[in-house]
Amino acid sequence: MHISHGKLSSFVVSLLSYLILFSFLEDYVISAGTVQQNEAPRDDNGRAESSDGLEIVEPDEKVFNVMQYRDKATSIINDYDSAFSEVTIDQKMMWITFDDACKHPGKARMVIPKGQYKVNGLTFPGPCRSKRIVIQLFGDLIGPTDSSLLPNPYWIDFYRLSNVILLGTGGTIDGSLRDDGINCGDDDECVPSTPCNVLFEYCSNMIVKGIISIYPRAHHLNMEHCSNMTFENLYLNTLARSSDTDGISARNSSFIKISNSVIATGGDCISLDDGSTNFDISNITCGPGRGIRLVLS
Repeated sequence: MHISHGKLSSFVVSLLSYLILFSFLEDYVISAGTVQQNEAPRDDNGRAESSDGLEIVEPDEKVFNVMQYRDKATSIINDYDSAFSEVTIDQKMMWITFDDACKHPGKARMVIPKGQYKVNGLTFPGPCRSKRIVIQLFGDLIGPTDSSLLPNPYWIDFYRLSNVILLGTGGTIDGSLRDDGINCGDDDECVPSTPCNVLFEYCSNMIVKGIISIYPRAHHLNMEHCSNMTFENLYLNTLARSSDTDGISARNSSFIKISNSVIATGGDCISLDDGSTNFDISNITCGPGRGIRLVLS
């Protein structure tokens, strides 16, 4: 752990009941369901189960199912094929579904049903008109294996959103890393692409719950300029394909709660960088990586 001389005299990190389990057996971490704790029952991925009703559609919510937008997405891409040469139908389908949910004046729920969805990059931009949006992931989002399709430092981006709930209900965010790093071979001009699976930029009052993230090229989740965020019941795993990816990284973010999660990475489980204040971190199963890292300047 490295803490440099800093400008952040108000930095407070509360580590309540912090648990680090170091295991060098890959099979143990991948199965993760073998973790035992007495505080709460655990699901198949070792995360503490909770019941808060977020999975249930409320009577005043309008549901936006992405599959209902497939024909529209297909038509748009077919009409403008050259403009969308690197955009998949699944990708366009997500965009237009979220756009409608974002414009809805009441409560909205964007549902991604079971199945596999190949997307080369996603941005969910705000601010939104909706009072609240639940993005419920039953299916699997699959990233591209071609790194040239990810020119940005992220694969999925949540930008300037507030009052959004990202809810994993069995689905997976798969960054599609296929080996330990990007092999450039003899190409001197090759620059390895290292985007995170999910980036949260300028977001506030969000809940991220039950998300399963696997095989990012760098971090699983990044936060920049965020506040009042809750992350719980996460399962982040990379070990089968990379030895040095990180779990959660934060910069210029405050009042963040991270709890009841399994972070199976070879790098930092959680990294708190410049401007990170008022973090509440508890009940984390972390290993075999470097634990929690503080880098302040």
